[in-house]
Amino acid sequence: GTYNLSDVIVDGSNNNIGVDQYGVKNYSRVSATGNSNTVNVYQSNSGGNVSGHYSGATVLGSANTINVSQTGDGSKISFISVDGSLNNISNLQNGAGNKYSDIKAIGNGHTVILDQKDGGAHAARVEVTNIGGASNVNVLQQGTTNQSYLLQQQCATSSGCSVTITQQ
Repeated sequence: GTYNLSDVIVDGSNNNIGVDQYGVKNYSRVSATGNSNTVNVYQSNSGGNVSGHYSGATVLGSANTINVSQTGDGSKISFISVDGSLNNISNLQNGAGNKYSDIKAIGNGHTVILDQKDGGAHAARVEVTNIGGASNVNVLQQGTTNQSYLLQQQCATSSGCSVTITQQ
């Protein structure tokens, strides 16, 4: 369809939540409370001269997996907020300009992967507050200039936390 809209609210554990949107404007918001949930949001585009995509994911709980993928054409904005422990967050934006990502993770042992890719405009805000177990953050922005990022990481573990930022 052309205008796409999805608002999903899940309360419970061990759920697989999937949102696939194609076409023009796209809007998706997922809210999940519980443990061991998997959230997959996939948005595409190619409706010509559009500024589609928006994804919001809010997860409260532990051992969850959050995957957000917003592919071609302009815009793409993503907000991911996670509160719990041992969560895996992956946000892949992709090509043809504009992109922005705001990821906030509170708790122990998170893994955060942000991959924005080519066509420029990028930008990113990643905030990880760690209260005991190590966290890993990996940000790749890549090609045709325009990158920037803000990373705030609080790490309270003797084994340390890792950060890798690549902008080319």
